[in-house]
Amino acid sequence: MLREQAVYHGQATSGERVQSSGPQDSIGSQVAQIVDMSNRLRIEIMNFAALREEIVGNIQALSDPVHSEVLYKRYVEYKSWRRIANEMQYSADHARGALHNAALRSFRQYMCRQWRDKQR
Repeated sequence: MLREQAVYHGQATSGERVQSSGPQDSIGSQVAQIVDMSNRLRIEIMNFAALREEIVGNIQALSDPVHSEVLYKRYVEYKSWRRIANEMQYSADHARGALHNAALRSFRQYMCRQWRDKQR
């Protein structure tokens, strides 16, 4: 909305001069708000990318490659259970149930070990 307002206020007029009693630099303040929001968004995107990279690394560090694969497909690639099951050649019930639960247990154990190691 701020971009649209800045563009609207910045459009050329018919040459008529209109006296205004509003804020003297509303365009400047709107541009400053856009720049600030853009900078905050850029920082959030960088934080998200770093966190995603850390999570992917943790998933890939699991000792069982099948567990890594199911978690990666579900939580990084956002695939449906039906598609995961098809790609991994399991039934959808097995992929969503026993396999997923085992993978989550494996991930939880790995993360607990990582946390304990950092505490030492």
